[in-house]
Amino acid sequence: MLVFGVVLVNNSQNIFADDLDKELQNVEKEIDKTKNKIDDLSKKVDEIKNQVANLSGSLNEILSTIKTIENEIADLEAQLKKVNIELNSDTANLTKKTIVRDVTLRSFYKKSPTNLMVSLIQSNAFLSDDNTSQYLKKYIDDSVQTISDINSEITINEKNKGRLLEIVDEIEAERVKLVAIKKDTEEKLAKQQEDLAAKNRDLSDLNKKLNGLLEKQQQILSAKNGDFSASLGEGVQTDDPNSAPDYNPGFSPAFAAFSYGAYTHYKGMSQYGAKGRAEEGKSYSDIIKFYYKEDVSKKDDFPSNICVEGYGDMDFQRYLYGLGEMPSTWPGDALKAQAVAARSYAYRYVKAGKCICTSQSCQVFIKSKSDNPPDAWKSAVDDTKNKIIGGSTDASGYGWYSSTSGGYIDNVGWDAKGSWPNDAYENRAKSPWFYKGWYTESYSKSSAKCGRDHPWLTEEEMADILNAYILLRAEKDTDRITPLTTSCWGGNPYSISELRSKADGVDTGYSKVKSVSVSYGNNGQTSQVTFETDKGTLKADGQLFKSAFNLRAPGYVAIKSRLYDIRRK
Repeated sequence: MLVFGVVLVNNSQNIFADDLDKELQNVEKEIDKTKNKIDDLSKKVDEIKNQVANLSGSLNEILSTIKTIENEIADLEAQLKKVNIELNSDTANLTKKTIVRDVTLRSFYKKSPTNLMVSLIQSNAFLSDDNTSQYLKKYIDDSVQTISDINSEITINEKNKGRLLEIVDEIEAERVKLVAIKKDTEEKLAKQQEDLAAKNRDLSDLNKKLNGLLEKQQQILSAKNGDFSASLGEGVQTDDPNSAPDYNPGFSPAFAAFSYGAYTHYKGMSQYGAKGRAEEGKSYSDIIKFYYKEDVSKKDDFPSNICVEGYGDMDFQRYLYGLGEMPSTWPGDALKAQAVAARSYAYRYVKAGKCICTSQSCQVFIKSKSDNPPDAWKSAVDDTKNKIIGGSTDASGYGWYSSTSGGYIDNVGWDAKGSWPNDAYENRAKSPWFYKGWYTESYSKSSAKCGRDHPWLTEEEMADILNAYILLRAEKDTDRITPLTTSCWGGNPYSISELRSKADGVDTGYSKVKSVSVSYGNNGQTSQVTFETDKGTLKADGQLFKSAFNLRAPGYVAIKSRLYDIRRK
């Protein structure tokens, strides 16, 4: 009877286990699925961490990226809740297995091999030794295996729940970081807007000061400022080792002004910026979207012809084939972005019923290129046929572009992947105009140089410019502030000693410059230039100093951008 009872208990246990077998197998499968989901969630958290760590670019672009990440976090949290519900369901199902485990444990200890053997003998069960041994072995193996399997599944479930809690903590930490970045970005954007308003006020004040200058001085400023935009028209010479910071002028101390960008209107697309973005893998539509804040749109009723000065009506595509605005060896998406921008700019002329000119004043057109366009450029034009920048064609800067803006564009902000200036896209694309000392009459290195071979100035020449700044700031005795190189500019400039004496009479006249440093504003301008001199520290307003520099610097030495640096070596 006892043997029958033992077997009955064991059989009851097996029947219970058999009843749960399918359900428990499903639980195991669900646990595996849950583990896979948790692994996927971990990867998603890592992606969000990288996105948070790599936030860069303009402030508006950062805020847009933050919004995207916030949406991804919200979606991730919804997935976390779903997985948590599934884990709780798995836990409930495992409760049944826990009952099986506990019954097995109790039965195993109650009917241990020793007690079971005694019971068998006392019951006079006629079992052979071999049968008894096999029965005991199977009983022990089944019990141990059942206990081991259930414990393993419980452990996996608890591990999954633990990992899920870790993911929740990780994503919350990223949310905290994101909130801090968003707050900082919004504060910087507000500061940038304040700086822009201050820049406009300062510009108004500066214009009032400069409006009192003589016509000759206005001409000098206009010529040295580079007050027109230049794109990469084919044939434009840009490489000049003498204008680089590492050039040795042969004397020391030496001072030079290096402009960030040149001949730019600070609107629309930077061509070298587009190159840098294309090299990073950005599509032409991404590039257009960044620089113009508009998507690319296709016109179903695009005009087939355009009036071109000197050539009359031309097929629109044929006209675009002849544009010499970007080297055909550049990345395909940069060329496509250029094709869309150029087509958009020309489209405005058609809508206005005007002929478009063929020089840098409009868009450089080369008839021979139009007749035989390079394959890469022709493909860029063909692949974007009838596509233009969306939005109003009357908007200021619609379709505008220039070679190099120095890493800052008015409607965009800082054009950099990370920190400016090193991470500016124009710098990454190796624009020779990104950081350059200017000493030639125009952007071509073969243009007139007024007897100078480089942009470096002596200490006496730099102190002389400081004295010019003192008079401009005071708006006194400014009429003879012109370059000493009269062979290029004419006029009747102060001598160095005369100008120093005039400055001394107004405020302080300088003879020596010991060091120089610059400060930049969030508005894309040099805000202040600080000089240590023989008469102490001079903190010069960045934009007024630029005017003083261009009015007095010898030859064609000039600052071409509102964003510049002054170096001493």
